Amino acid sequence: NHSSFNPHARKPSSLTAQQEYLISALPSVGPGLAKKLLEHFGSVDAALKASEAELRSIPGVGDKIAKTIRALLDTEYTNGKSNGNS
Repeated sequence: NHSSFNPHARKPSSLTAQQEYLISALPSVGPGLAKKLLEHFGSVDAALKASEAELRSIPGVGDKIAKTIRALLDTEYTNGKSNGNS
């Protein structure tokens, strides 16, 4: 079925575009906010390690987005098994 959605159909080719693509996949983070996060933190690694407070210091990232991002990054992967956070 060629009509099904594939988020990886067109992967970005440059390293910069790949970094923006990866960060923009975080909850409530689009391309514009991804660029702000990368410009502020300097790398994907630093952006992913940022605390809630550090994330909130970026214009466009409020308490809810910061908490959602940290929850995604900090919660143990359970492969669909109940982890008490549902």
